[in-house]
This record gives sequence, structure tokens and C-alpha cells, in this order.
Amino acid sequence: QLEKAGVDTILIQYPLRSTDQLYRLFGSNKNVVSNKDNFLYALSKNSYDDLFIDRFAGNFGHFSRKGASLLSSAVFEKLVMLCKKSKELCI
Repeated sequence: QLEKAGVDTILIQYPLRSTDQLYRLFGSNKNVVSNKDNFLYALSKNSYDDLFIDRFAGNFGHFSRKGASLLSSAVFEKLVMLCKKSKELCI
């Protein structure tokens, strides 16, 4: 219904998971934020416990402050990119 109302959506993938399933479910024309490479890189520089407080999903869990900051930075970067493309979006 959001699309019918002209509302753009942004899909945010879980950390360390591929975006392929999101594209299969929602279509390749969607705005998707991947959190695979950024979290893989962060894990190469930090411990798992620096980014997550548990392992509820197997290979990732609920965020620590550092993990939440990493994900929110990825979303912010996507929003900035979309704003540069469409002035209307950021009014």
C-alpha cells in the first residue's frame, strides 16, 4: 500500500546476510541497505562482543552500541545518496 500512496521504501538487511532474498521478495528496483560487507569488515577489526550482545540469529545477534552505530551509518549513507538523486525526497 505504501507504493500505491507514492511512498518510497528502504529495505535494511540484517548484518552478515545477503541482500539476494530481499531482491527476490520485493524486486530489484528497491532501495536496499546491505549490512554484510560493513559488518564483515568491522568483525575483522573488532571482536564479536564489540558489535553484538548475543547470538540470537546464529551468526549475528542484538546490537551493542557500536553495532547499532554501524547499521545506522549504513542507513544514513543510503539516505544521503537518495537525497542527492531526488531533491523532492529530502524536503
